[in-house]
Order: sequence, then C-alpha cells, then structure tokens
Amino acid sequence: MKQLGLVGYPLGHSRSPKLFRQFFARDHAEGWDYRLFPMEDISGLRGWLMDNPDVIGLNVTIPHKETVIPHLDELDDAARKTGAVNCVKISRNPTLQLKGYNTDVPGFARMLDAHLQGRKITALVLGNGGASKAVQYVLRMREIPFKTVSRYKGNADLVYEEVDAEIVQQHHLIINTTPLGMQGVYEGMAPNLPYWYLSAEHICLDLVYNPEFTPFMELSALQDARVENGMSMLRAQAEAAWKIFRE
Repeated sequence: MKQLGLVGYPLGHSRSPKLFRQFFARDHAEGWDYRLFPMEDISGLRGWLMDNPDVIGLNVTIPHKETVIPHLDELDDAARKTGAVNCVKISRNPTLQLKGYNTDVPGFARMLDAHLQGRKITALVLGNGGASKAVQYVLRMREIPFKTVSRYKGNADLVYEEVDAEIVQQHHLIINTTPLGMQGVYEGMAPNLPYWYLSAEHICLDLVYNPEFTPFMELSALQDARVENGMSMLRAQAEAAWKIFRE
C-alpha cells in the first residue's frame, strides 16, 4: 500500500481524503490510500515515519507549515523562498529523506488569476502564517502591491485596528489567510475589519473552504464585494501535490 496523508491539528474540517480518493479513481491508481494524521507536535515526525514505512507522501496544514521545515532534508525553490511547506515527499532508499514543497503557491496563483483578468489592483493580506507566505509570494510574482495585517505590531505592516476607511478603499483585493471561520475550530468568527467600507469594487478571497460560505465571505458579500472560498485553491494545490507524489 502506498500511503499518503495530511498532518496538522485539528483536522476535522479537512476534505483532502475525499479529493485524493477522487484522484485515485480518476487516474486508475490502485494500491494508494489517503488518511488524516492529527499531530499537535511535529517534532516527532521523523520517528513517526520510521514507524510507518508505508507513508510516502504527506500534506502539511495548520499549524505546521513553517515548523516542519527543520525536520526536512531538502526544500524546493518555492518552499525555500516562502519559508513554508505544505507537501512532503518521502523516500527511503536506503535512509529516510524528506523533501518539502509549497504547492500552495500554484494553488493560490490559479485562484487569483481567475479573478484578476489583467486588472490592476492593490491587496491586503490578513494573517502572517504559512499560508500567508505563499499568498505574498504569488502577489510579488504578479507584481501586485500589498500590505499584511496581523493582530500584533511588528508581525505585519498593519494591525487590524489600523485598517480604516482609507485603507479599505485603497485595497480592492483582500485575502483571508487566517483560520478564522473554519468549521469546528474558529467557527462563526471573522477577521476584525470595518466591512461596511467594502464595495462592489472589492474582491474578497478566503482560503478557508469549510464551511462553504464563511463569515468573512458573508460580511463581505453584504457590501456587494465579489467573494470566493478556498476550495479551488485546495483542489489546485492537491493536484500539484498528487503529481509530486507520483514522480
């Protein structure tokens, strides 16, 4: 059995097993399986892999996209430049070797490009964790000016209390990279923004995909902003990971 899986904590919201099983069926890939592996502490990853020799690939999610890096042997270019990993390929010939990738980068690029269509725009990136690093990398690739927003001074360009009417009206692309609103974890919560300053000119993208219509999206849509959840990004990054695992 070729075992794949997702590590992070908590994982009750995840749709990755369903997605990968769709890939297995579509591509007639027999002998593959995908499971959730909840891990609060990633420090024991290498020992856990030694005890689970069938595992040949892992996706990585909150809160380990950055903290997994010291446990890896090699990084691809996107992972090295973003400082975040969401995909690990595992080889054992003969010693354990772990290579980290960032497939959030192509995943978010595909999501973003569907909305921009050549439009010149300025962005606000909510959050400064591993997912945010991939978003920032793509925005730089697309030459889109942006500011980051965090709860704490020093972690980003702005804290939420500094996001006022002028900031909102100057930034027509807003991306939520935080887990706020995620089912079963931060359910019912949304980033602390003055949503009433949004307009139909705004595009509000939420990397959270479960629930389908997040509080961030709901509050943004009330002001006629265009909204999308993270499902398209999830599928695109999973497709990229599936390709890596099969190589």
